[in-house]
Amino acid sequence: MNFKQKLGYMVIGCLFTIAGYILASLGGITTHAQQNEQVIDKIVCRELEVVNKEGTPIAMITEGLVGGGVFVITNKEGTPAAMILANENGTGDFLVVNKLGFAVAKMGQDGFGTGFVTLKNKFGKQIATLLGNNVGEGGMILGDQSGKPRVQMIASESSGINLYDKHGTEIIVIAELVGKGGMVVNNAEGNTVVEISSSKMGDGGMFIKNNEGKDKVTLITSENSGYVGISSIKNKEVVIIGTSESGDGLIQTYKGGWRTH
Repeated sequence: MNFKQKLGYMVIGCLFTIAGYILASLGGITTHAQQNEQVIDKIVCRELEVVNKEGTPIAMITEGLVGGGVFVITNKEGTPAAMILANENGTGDFLVVNKLGFAVAKMGQDGFGTGFVTLKNKFGKQIATLLGNNVGEGGMILGDQSGKPRVQMIASESSGINLYDKHGTEIIVIAELVGKGGMVVNNAEGNTVVEISSSKMGDGGMFIKNNEGKDKVTLITSENSGYVGISSIKNKEVVIIGTSESGDGLIQTYKGGWRTH
């Protein structure tokens, strides 16, 4: 091999070496650029959509009807399953949606800053509400399958439970008023027919009324005695069962005058 051939081979070797260095450098620059591209400080867009491997949208961030943001999560068929959105009061709501498209659970706050939770049946009828009022008191409302309120419970200085029939008439009220408990039973017309209460001294009383609200049977207890009074058709008390001043039992009836038996 002569000198020219050796020189040619040396030149070719040098070219391959230089090419290797260049390719190695380019590879390092590309890898570094890819790493930088994975870190994005800010994304600005009108709408952001995430799809699954079948191409079905499963999550979306967009603008809602009231101008605020909406975050929607869907199931694999693309039907909305949960939403976080801004409502008309300028506050936020969280909704859970069933397969029929009805929002069956909702959590949020009203325009006064009070939180609430509502539950609906599969037909979209509201069946339960847990909420607080403007002064920080709690309450709960339970409804039937048509959405009509049937039970209402309020915790406050005068806590109480109200029960309603299917027509919306208040039929039972259980309440606490200034340390005094009581219960009222109404008929279908809303008239009180039974009233049970206790006094501040711990005494109890029951009043059974007719449809006109007139007392017909009265039961009262005091510290040392008990009393039962029965009224006539003319709403006049005609029978008394109780105790005498000496502590003896007595029965009195009225027929033109009082008689003690």
